[in-house]
Amino acid sequence: MSKSVVIIDDCSFQRNNLKEILRNNNYEVIGSYKTGDSALEFTINANPEIIILDFVMAGSMGDEIVKTLRTNKVTSRIIMASTMKEKFIERKVAKYNVSAIIQKPYAATVLTKVLNELE
Repeated sequence: MSKSVVIIDDCSFQRNNLKEILRNNNYEVIGSYKTGDSALEFTINANPEIIILDFVMAGSMGDEIVKTLRTNKVTSRIIMASTMKEKFIERKVAKYNVSAIIQKPYAATVLTKVLNELE
């Protein structure tokens, strides 16, 4: 059975790239959103196995979205993605149990490796 994934990224190219990578690796993309705010209700109710979340977006930033998800008891494994330095993001999300941080743009091999490590 494939694992459920929600993508939250403000860049349509990145969302489409992620969908392709995930589908090619037998993951089921159950939601794809441009902003964290628009994704919250669905993601809280769906509690997908994995959430891939951009750190810098219009509206709420990734760390604010992670905080809201965890406050609402969402237990999904979260992969934070950004073009920013990894150490900065680690400090911002450390207390929210983020499973991995990856650099954008997404490389299929890197994302696949991270997903396999989550198993």
